[in-house]
Amino acid sequence: MKNIKKVLGIFLISLICLNFIGCTNKKDKKEEASGLKEVNICTNLDSKDDLYLINYIKNQYESMNDKNRVNIINFSDLKEATYMLNEKKANLLFTDRNSMIQLESKGLIGEMTPIVKEEKLNERYYDIVINYGKHRNGIYGVGILPFSMEILYNKNVADKINIAYPKDIHELFNVFKKLNEKDIEIPVTMPENIEINELLFSIIFNNITFENNIDEFYGSSDKYYKDSKDIQKVFEYINYLYKNNIITNKTFKKMGFDNLKELQEKEYPLFIAAYNGRGLNKFEELYKYQLLDLNKNSFKNIIIVEPVVCVNTDSMDKEEVKKFIKFIYSEDFQQNLSQQGFKTASKAVNNKTTEKNEKVFIDHINYGNKRNMMINHSIPEEINRSIEKIVTKILKGQYTGEEWKEVIKSTYK
Repeated sequence: MKNIKKVLGIFLISLICLNFIGCTNKKDKKEEASGLKEVNICTNLDSKDDLYLINYIKNQYESMNDKNRVNIINFSDLKEATYMLNEKKANLLFTDRNSMIQLESKGLIGEMTPIVKEEKLNERYYDIVINYGKHRNGIYGVGILPFSMEILYNKNVADKINIAYPKDIHELFNVFKKLNEKDIEIPVTMPENIEINELLFSIIFNNITFENNIDEFYGSSDKYYKDSKDIQKVFEYINYLYKNNIITNKTFKKMGFDNLKELQEKEYPLFIAAYNGRGLNKFEELYKYQLLDLNKNSFKNIIIVEPVVCVNTDSMDKEEVKKFIKFIYSEDFQQNLSQQGFKTASKAVNNKTTEKNEKVFIDHINYGNKRNMMINHSIPEEINRSIEKIVTKILKGQYTGEEWKEVIKSTYK
């Protein structure tokens, strides 16, 4: 009896195993038969241009082959992103430089140098899109779209108030001073997640006291930041601009892309814009303005690059991921992107540009390097928030000479 039970037990276990294997094989065959090639992207970007771009990439890639599928997953904080990358729910990350640096420190995104070399991205694209993905000694991301913070000049309006075209930063400061005296604001159109005073800090940092390795200490203790003596010079210079009525807390007015109608109703001699994307194309009277081409030796304009494309460490060798990245940076896709109204970072596509303002923009992107990057994207967000508040104080006449110490104290208390 015991032997019969034993034989029966073995038979049942064998049957269950065979049934399981059969089901598994059926599932594998079904997936194999469908032939779907999926790429999962997680992103925290939510501006209209970013969302349009990501969905445009998805639709274009899927249209190439009905077996291609791109799944987009949104995350609101790095905890969610960490979970998705850890659990292999996402192959790729479309994000900003700050998030890239933090996730790289957790070992969640892989080194992209081999892909950059294989696709010759450092030859076919401007340096700035590679620089936005560099951290320490590696490349952990590659940017897609460059947004150059450009100053646009309206000659007809400027002539009426006796303001000449400024050729360098000193002449531009004289223009700012004249506009302040006349209570004429300068509209600034830029990404929603950046404040004007952060932009001002970054421009001055890049032009007077650039520290090439500041991002290497991201997330470390306050020691490096505390020992940095040069950053106080940025606050000192902002105070100089304030004392000489060159920049005040009323010089600039932030304006969203949705409010560009105001620029058409009330003409301004100057306005500053993140030059790129579909947003600015809604400004029907853009033709009245020309981009200032300041002397490159006297001024480094800020270039913002988004999205930054990163690869999950566990997906570095996946063929479908490589195929997708190759697609994004192909000349054909970049040409299609250009036809959608975006200014791309592809040298081949931009060589076809003939419009005067766009040629100035491309020239600025071409010469862009690490010194043109938004420095606020290379330091912790807590420090950025403190910097923005301190600059606001200085532009209200509250300079103390101890601003950088105050930033460190409020951040690392």
